[in-house]
Amino acid sequence: MYLKKCDEIKQEEWRIKMPLIEALFLKMQPVVDIRVTTKSNGQDYPAHVPPHIPKLCEIHITKCELQGLHSAYMPPLFALEASGTLYPETHGNDGSCIIKNRLETNITIVFPPLLSWVPQHVMDEIVQSIVGTTVEEIRKGCRVRLLADYRSFHRSKLKNSSQKMEMRGIEPRASRMQSERSTI
Repeated sequence: MYLKKCDEIKQEEWRIKMPLIEALFLKMQPVVDIRVTTKSNGQDYPAHVPPHIPKLCEIHITKCELQGLHSAYMPPLFALEASGTLYPETHGNDGSCIIKNRLETNITIVFPPLLSWVPQHVMDEIVQSIVGTTVEEIRKGCRVRLLADYRSFHRSKLKNSSQKMEMRGIEPRASRMQSERSTI
């Protein structure tokens, strides 16, 4: 999994330790604080989200640190601003649903004097590569987690449904099929 560690620091806010990033001869570990909130019924939705969407999740980065860098290589200015949305959208008559997302980021960085020997265009390309790779890995990790969470939710829903049926004296469908097979 992409994320190294995720701790809830307060209600609706988590601290996420990202994997180590290596660039040039430096190693650093980004640590990001993220606030996750939900909105529903079209109230205060961002302009890009259709008002008929029943619920959405908003994500905002509230803090970002680069840990593990020697102070001589620490950027005198580093700011990461990011906000995004995640919401389900139903398509077609079959009720199929896709998860839509949008993430807007802005990174401001002033490189330390010790890295002045590296040409600016090379530094820019390194930063763009790191950001692109990081965003893609987060996207992949989100997809994997969403699928795992859905599977877990679906299994627990089936289990709860099965238990309720047993309490009412109704045999769950799978059990009935197994017992019918064993008698044939």
